[in-house]
Amino acid sequence: MEKSKVIQFVFIALIGVICIIILSLVVAILVKVYQKDDTSENSTTTTTTTTLSLTSMSSSGSSMGNFTSGILPTTSNPIITSAVTSSITISPTTTMEIPASPKCPNPQKSNLPLASLPGAYDTLSWGTFRAPLYFGLRMRHSDSPLFGLMWFRQTTTAHNLVLKHYCEDDGVRCMWSDADGETFGSQPIVDVKDNKTTLFSTDWIRVNRSWEAQISVETNETVAFIFYFAYQDTVSNLSASYSVNTLSSINGNFVPLGNFQLSFSSTGKIVNDASLIINIEPMLDAGIVNELILSSFLPCKDASSNICIDNGGRPPDQTPNFAAIQFTVNGNF
Repeated sequence: MEKSKVIQFVFIALIGVICIIILSLVVAILVKVYQKDDTSENSTTTTTTTTLSLTSMSSSGSSMGNFTSGILPTTSNPIITSAVTSSITISPTTTMEIPASPKCPNPQKSNLPLASLPGAYDTLSWGTFRAPLYFGLRMRHSDSPLFGLMWFRQTTTAHNLVLKHYCEDDGVRCMWSDADGETFGSQPIVDVKDNKTTLFSTDWIRVNRSWEAQISVETNETVAFIFYFAYQDTVSNLSASYSVNTLSSINGNFVPLGNFQLSFSSTGKIVNDASLIINIEPMLDAGIVNELILSSFLPCKDASSNICIDNGGRPPDQTPNFAAIQFTVNGNF
């Protein structure tokens, strides 16, 4: 009799556990469906698709792809190109203070030893070795130039402006879906705030010492993307060329690599484009890039209420070592 009661009790307990598991699964499914429906309701059917990419070209001028950028061996001239598509809005301008000339009196570079044997790799090959950034490229060389991407939601003032540059707990979802860190990578990035979504991907590939990257953007708000290139030594140089007041190319020389060219172009309509070509004495400290950009914002040189990077009316520096270009796209139709 006692044995029968024990069996009955165990049977009832098993039924209870099964019921709890089934109930948990039902709740999880309902929550997932609710989140999916909620996301669909908050999104708009009209978006702006923007392509910003990086293609390298050989010295003969044949393109490896649309909208690309890259650094090629010393026997070739690498070219960076970018393409942006968006619409234009016009609003009144605001006034801001002119920033002071940037200086970095005590630039610091990492003195940590390289985690590899000498001669085990090409120190002049590029990769996503700038781990703290959402997207950044550099060589393994200790004095390597730095390439990076940052973005922000457009506003009328730089006060309390949030630059998305370093991987922080700021509501951005990202992860390299396919990558080896050295020769290729594909990374979707989702930035959601106040029921507005900016979705883009950073895709890049390297062949020997040249690389290409493509940034594809879809957004329903006004967002600015800034691409920058900077030296970490005191002997390399660059010079800028403009076409109708728009930065079109940069010619540079990094002694271990040789001469190279970075070219910028856009297709379609954009809200704003701006550039910043300056000298930072004696050289850039990678840890102050955010502060440098934030101190360089002024009202855009058009009738919009947006802000753009600007040298503050200072005469062009004769020996610049930092270059940045900004594209603002508008997803609000």
